[in-house]
Parts: sequence; C-alpha cells; structure tokens
Amino acid sequence: MSADAGASNIERTLLDTLDRLRRNPEGRYAIHLHLSQLQPANRQPERLRLVVQLFRPLEVGHRCQIFLLANGDIMVLTFDITPAEVRRMVGRVRGLFEDDPLTYDLPEDGRDPLATVFDLTTQLSQVEQVVGTLFERTQTRRRRPRVLGTGGESRESRPEPLDPRRLAALQERLNTIDLGPFLVRQPVLAIEGTRQASLVFEEIFVGIEELQAAISPDVLLGGDRWLFQDLSRRLDRLVLMRLARTISVRGPWDISLNLNLESLASPTFADFSASLEADQRILVEVQSIDLFNNVASYLTARDHLRAKGHAVILDGITHSALRLLDLSLLDPDYLKVMWSQTLDISGNPRMADAARAEIERLGPARVILARCDSERAVAWGLSLGITMFQGRYPEAMLGAATMDGCPAREQCTLTQCVTRRRGVAGPVPLTCPNPPRLHAVTYFRAGARSGARSGARSGATKEAG
Repeated sequence: MSADAGASNIERTLLDTLDRLRRNPEGRYAIHLHLSQLQPANRQPERLRLVVQLFRPLEVGHRCQIFLLANGDIMVLTFDITPAEVRRMVGRVRGLFEDDPLTYDLPEDGRDPLATVFDLTTQLSQVEQVVGTLFERTQTRRRRPRVLGTGGESRESRPEPLDPRRLAALQERLNTIDLGPFLVRQPVLAIEGTRQASLVFEEIFVGIEELQAAISPDVLLGGDRWLFQDLSRRLDRLVLMRLARTISVRGPWDISLNLNLESLASPTFADFSASLEADQRILVEVQSIDLFNNVASYLTARDHLRAKGHAVILDGITHSALRLLDLSLLDPDYLKVMWSQTLDISGNPRMADAARAEIERLGPARVILARCDSERAVAWGLSLGITMFQGRYPEAMLGAATMDGCPAREQCTLTQCVTRRRGVAGPVPLTCPNPPRLHAVTYFRAGARSGARSGARSGATKEAG
C-alpha cells in the first residue's frame, strides 16, 4: 500500500468516527494540531511520536483517539475533558516546540496557529469539513499521472525544467504583471546584550515560489542555473523600476537587494538609487557562488558602491565556507553567515570552535547571522560578539514590538502582524487595521523572551515616527 493510500485511510476512518459521534457529541472535543506548519527540523518522525505519546495517558479515562493526518497534522478526539485540561495539553505540545516560530503566538484571542480546539457539541461539522478537505487533497494527489523516473521508479509528474523557449515566454510574461505583490521584506536587527534592538536595514527580495505559481506553475524556474540567471537579470530591472515608485521602501533605514553584478552598472540602478532618501544606503547582496565566477567584476562593483556611499554584503556563507575560504581577502562590508545547528558548541564542538575562530578573525561587527529561527541561534551569535541578526525569530521580535502600543492590536495576531509588515506592495499590508504602525518601530527594548512570544506585553519604548 502506498503512503498516500495509508494516509487517505486514516482520514476516512476519522470521518467515519466523526459520523458516529453525531449521535452523541456531548462532552467531546477535537484538538487539531497544525504540526505541518512547523519548521522542517521539528517535523521529524521522532518529534511527532513525542506528541502522540503526550496524549497516550488520556486513552483510557478520556477515550482519546489520535490520528496522524496525511499532511503531518495530528487530530485528537477526547471525551469528558474540561477546557482547562485541553489548554494544558496544548501547552505541553507548545513546550515541545518552544523554539519554533509557530509557537510565538499565544492563543489569547482564540486563533492559535499551533492548535485549533473544537467543541464537537456545536462544531462537529467544521471538523468534518477540515478532514474532508484534506481527504480530497490526498485523493487528488493519488490520481495525478505518474511517470517513470530515470531509475525506472514511479513518480508524480513535476514542473518541466526551464529551457530557452520557455525562458523567452516567461520574460515576456514578466513585462505584463505587477511585481509589487511578490516583493517581500525582512528586517535585519542589531541586538545588544541588554536586549535592546534596532532596525539596521531591510532586505527586499522576490518570493520566487509565489512568482512561479503565478506565471509558470508548469515550469521550474530554478531548473537550469544559467538560464535562471538570465531571467534574474530581467527581474533585477523590473524590481528596481517597481521599487523606485514604491513609497514604503523609503525611510530612516537602509535596504538590501539581491542583484546580479551586471545590474549595478545599469541606468535602472542609478534611477532607483536617486529615488531614495538622501541618507539611505543600498546594500547589495552578492551570492558567494556568483562571486567566484567573476571576482574581477565583484571587486569593481564593490569599489563603485563604496564610492557612492553604498555597501556590499557577501551572502550565503555556510559553516563549510567559513572553514575552507579566506573571505577576508574579498574585503566585503558585511558577511551573511547562515545559522546551522552544527555551529552550536553543544552540537559539534570541533565545528563550532572552528567557526568561532573564523568569525573572530573576520570581525563579528560585520557579520550578519541569517536564518535565525530560534532564540538559540541569536544567543549563539551574541556569545561570539555578533550583533546583527536576520530570520523568523528577529522578525517576530520586531512584530511583537510593533503590536505593543498599537491601539488596534486586539484585532490581530503576531503572525498576521509579521505577515502584513513583510509585504512591500499589494493588498496584504492594506489589511492592517493601523497601516502607519507597520513601519513605525525602529528601536525597542525586549523582555526576557525577546518579546517574540507576546506582542501585547513587551515591546517598544522608543520609536521612529
């Protein structure tokens, strides 16, 4: 039996169980744990088994039934249990994943992104709808045409790789759409040991997955690296043109952009630079793999940017690159190091010590620790003297500070605030009940948990208007 077939049987069994409960739903609850939304490292089978074990003691006294759904969520049916006991069980699950951004929102407004609790006395139909939708998706996936892989194995049909013909069509398509809704911003915060934080700059980039879904669902944009680079040069020009007329990117903070080196000498880049505030810098992020293809162009671009008051960031530095390359020879203004658990001393002392030595040699003051999805990553960086951080955890910190002091904060969750702040243009930021507040906070003091767990109780003491 295939995995999908087994999963669909679980949903079918759950639907049958819910149907039988219609005769007597009194005192019964369903707890839908949205574990499919966790970070990949937290969705490992052993972590899911721990969640299942948490509910095992309820199987006898509360006739608990546990269903692992096809998408990785868990549905728990219980009987004769108080709301306080339900909250306690969800709290225990939250404790298992306290370093995951999904748990940063506390369920104060009843819209907990980690778990949804249904009273089957009045909400049984809603649970059936949730499970039924998932069942249909699983069945649709099973019905997709399958083709033979290179080794003769069966696999689902996938998007076709990018080729010259498709590239030409996509470039024409790009000229006809508004890129605004596909632009995303993510802050880089300077965090000091006293837990005060300030906005250093914002990275603005194109959400490639969303763009692909909109203009080429049947073509894998990254399927051919060199053709995609040609497409990205066209994207550079269109993004710069769109941002030049976007008011929300102007402010008392610098911005960073992922650009091809060739784009820096274009009139479009010059026009965009002229559209910014007088003291606003552009930090150009250069991927290390692109840099080594043309070091001479990098050095020319770096010096040109500095002469104009801008800066360059060497992006995508892994722990392996820290060990193997002498990055100081490239003399970037900043280096963006990708956080990985292998950097942590507790995980791999030898690797961590080597990374520590290299960061100290490069100078922690110009290192940005990226992909910080937990407080653990930030704590590790602070222990090395790193002060600049990027990722979902710093983003949640700024979101919490943004909510604090906002008169409309009771209408929002932290996840909604972060999502709205992330938007550059398009409809998402406009859903904020207080749009001017989205970008008002550029400095704040955070509590012991960095303000990321409850935007209503910790946040800004000083703001930029």
